[in-house]
Amino acid sequence: MKIKPFDSIPLLLFLPLMMLPLLSQAQVSGISYTLSPAGEYTWWDNRAGLDDGFLAGGKLGIGFGEYLELRGSYLRSLDLKTDFADFGAPILLDSLFTPRDVDLTRWGGELKANFSRGHLLPFLTLGTGIQSIQLDTFAKNEHIYLSVGAGIVLSLGDRYTLTLEARNTAYNFN
Repeated sequence: MKIKPFDSIPLLLFLPLMMLPLLSQAQVSGISYTLSPAGEYTWWDNRAGLDDGFLAGGKLGIGFGEYLELRGSYLRSLDLKTDFADFGAPILLDSLFTPRDVDLTRWGGELKANFSRGHLLPFLTLGTGIQSIQLDTFAKNEHIYLSVGAGIVLSLGDRYTLTLEARNTAYNFN
């Protein structure tokens, strides 16, 4: 019996369906926890008076089933400085405002909602917390921040994931 090229097409279409159980991934159905390092790069608004830079810290979360997680986070700036170049001030003021070291700390909580299952997991976050900014020679200034974000989680293994997230953070600072 000779197999014609077009006779093997249904077999090729059926084979991936047979492999789906091998590719599926079990999801957490009860209470779970997350402990992870975190790193962010922040593009500050031109009127913030801060240079763009990195924040590093960690996150601790409690998951409630497959779709909902409550997370706490702590982030601290790495080598952050003031920057008034794009502040809209005349060039003469540039020489008066020399860059100063800034110690920025952000800690808070957020709610994470997952929208899928499997190896590629989209999600939304909504959070709030306290952000403190302290210049090298001035008192610390604390204020409330709000954040909203979206991202994807890529499964790298049984218990390891990589999260890519975009977030918009708003705070009132005067």
